[in-house]
Amino acid sequence: MKNKKDNTKTTKLLQIIILIISILLAASIIFNIYQFYHSRIRLFDSNLGENIEVEYTEQSNFIIANIVYPSNLVNNISYMQKVSLKSCELEKDYFVRAKVIYADHNIINESIDVEISPESDWLSHSDSYYYLNSLLTDWKEVAFINQLTIPKISTSLKNNTTITIYFEFLDSSLDVYSIWDLDKDFFSFSAI
Repeated sequence: MKNKKDNTKTTKLLQIIILIISILLAASIIFNIYQFYHSRIRLFDSNLGENIEVEYTEQSNFIIANIVYPSNLVNNISYMQKVSLKSCELEKDYFVRAKVIYADHNIINESIDVEISPESDWLSHSDSYYYLNSLLTDWKEVAFINQLTIPKISTSLKNNTTITIYFEFLDSSLDVYSIWDLDKDFFSFSAI
């Protein structure tokens, strides 16, 4: 009888140990996924009018550049805003696309009118993204934006507002057309 009680205690103790190990393993996995996700996004913050040079390294899949501007600016007027992209120490070539949006408490994800830098090679698409019409290679610098037009904002907005530029990068060995849902003749260079 004593042996059966010892077996029951041992079994319950093993179950508790297995449960604790499972919880610790799950917490470790969740933490690692969180760390991986957040380490793959780089953030750049700037004020309107300050030049932004976004640097891309292969440790990032996405780059988010936030441009803060005061709410007292005149709407529907263009403001100078230089934005460029620079690659650093790349082992591969990358496709790049960027989306410029405006968001306040009343308007979410409204596209913004931008003037693309004339010396750059970006294509606009109906999905509101701008696509680099060449591959991003090692130590390449690409001009992107010359100026932005601030959209009409809510008169109830009292705080500074943010324009956000999302840069996405895709390994050139992947099928850009199916992943980003583009027509096969979208780029003017051979992307395959």
